[in-house]
Amino acid sequence: MDTQEFTENLQTWLEIYRDNDKVNIPYDDKTEDQVRWENGMLRVCSAFRVPEAMEATPAKEVITTLIEKSKSGDRKVLGEVYENACLIEKFLKGFESNS
Repeated sequence: MDTQEFTENLQTWLEIYRDNDKVNIPYDDKTEDQVRWENGMLRVCSAFRVPEAMEATPAKEVITTLIEKSKSGDRKVLGEVYENACLIEKFLKGFESNS
């Protein structure tokens, strides 16, 4: 996965996450559709790979953490996955401006 593809995928994931107004509903009060949505969001992140251009950057560890947490399939970590995605987004903005 190259950096541009990774960036586009991450941005799309973040937009979808931010557009969902039901993200903060208590874990046990989620509907079946919300549970499927959360599982799908985790599956998308679990398919991410660290772009080659970012292998030697501080973002690699955050991306790796995001991927590993997503692979757990535990919906309770979705908030942490989102926080990691936001950190990566900030890094990418700086990375792109330096390219």
